[in-house]
Amino acid sequence: MADKFSITVKEPRKKITFKIGMNVKQEIAELAQKTGRSQNEVICLALYYALEHSEFYTKPE
Repeated sequence: MADKFSITVKEPRKKITFKIGMNVKQEIAELAQKTGRSQNEVICLALYYALEHSEFYTKPE
């Protein structure tokens, strides 16, 4: 049987709280509405993207 239904293990999650500007909140809400995703999903996708595409620099001494 070649076609299998694969289910991955759900990643453990931790609830956090943070503050954002009202304009950012509105943009997240609009994007969630357009894509059919929850605001939480939109925020998580954006955070994962930012982490994967970040470069970290240290100050020269």
